[in-house]
Amino acid sequence: MLRTEFIVETLGEPDLTALNEREQRTFFETLLSALLELATK
Repeated sequence: MLRTEFIVETLGEPDLTALNEREQRTFFETLLSALLELATK
């Protein structure tokens, strides 16, 4: 099994609670999609 490490850099102090529910859902769906795409490569 391959192991991949990710480095996440942020600007300031991200606050996902500042996003509305739809924006939060889109953020997490996009993140999950990217991770699944990397996992299948």
